[in-house]
Amino acid sequence: MQKLLTAMLAALIVTGCAAQSPTTTAYVEPPEDAKTPRREITLEEKKFLIEALSRDLKDPGSAQFRWAQIPVPSTPTGAVHYCATVNAKNSYGGYVGQKPFIAVIGFVNNKMSMAGMVALSGSDEYQDQPISALCTKYNLSPFGAV
Repeated sequence: MQKLLTAMLAALIVTGCAAQSPTTTAYVEPPEDAKTPRREITLEEKKFLIEALSRDLKDPGSAQFRWAQIPVPSTPTGAVHYCATVNAKNSYGGYVGQKPFIAVIGFVNNKMSMAGMVALSGSDEYQDQPISALCTKYNLSPFGAV
């Protein structure tokens, strides 16, 4: 099962790295049928995600996360996607502003087994749109309301 989750995570990372054409649109509206039941992210999930996501930040201790609700999962096994924003310091010590990201936690028998960043927006505004579009694909929004 661990190999299956590793393969799923790798596929999501590759999907998140696909080439996108630049655009100035920073947010993609979710589909109208996005009225699925939602829940807050648990403290345990936040800790698990922060540990995994901090590896990709220049100054992990400076990270300020804003969490969005996620759809209630239908099964206790598989991948659960999370879209939110993070504000962290860059190489110059300044905060870069809230940047959207998409991450995933792999669950096995209702227990978290692995987590990873699928995609994190860079410093350019046009990079926010592909992250928002990927989040919308999973019925999520990094900016909160769906």
